[in-house]
Amino acid sequence: MPYVVSYDIEDDRLRLSVANRLLAIGCLRLQRSVFAGPAEPEDCRNFTEWVDQCPMAQEDSVFVLDVGPETLRAAEWYGKTAEGWSLASDEPLVLFV
Repeated sequence: MPYVVSYDIEDDRLRLSVANRLLAIGCLRLQRSVFAGPAEPEDCRNFTEWVDQCPMAQEDSVFVLDVGPETLRAAEWYGKTAEGWSLASDEPLVLFV
């Protein structure tokens, strides 16, 4: 199932660690602190269990949303599109005729 993960983490090391974990399970960086991808449910569960054990500041947060494939494919971009978006959404960005 596709997931969208967003985070607001103050500590640089922890923020980098969270980003690297998301990239390792196949998520695509949409923005600096927003990722999406077709991670397997077990990968997402392992990620959420890991992040739950992380030493976060009181103001830090990590948001994980199971969006389902239809929702991810229906997403619309305005402005600069993330590199690799077609891989995450299974939708082509360019149509050659």
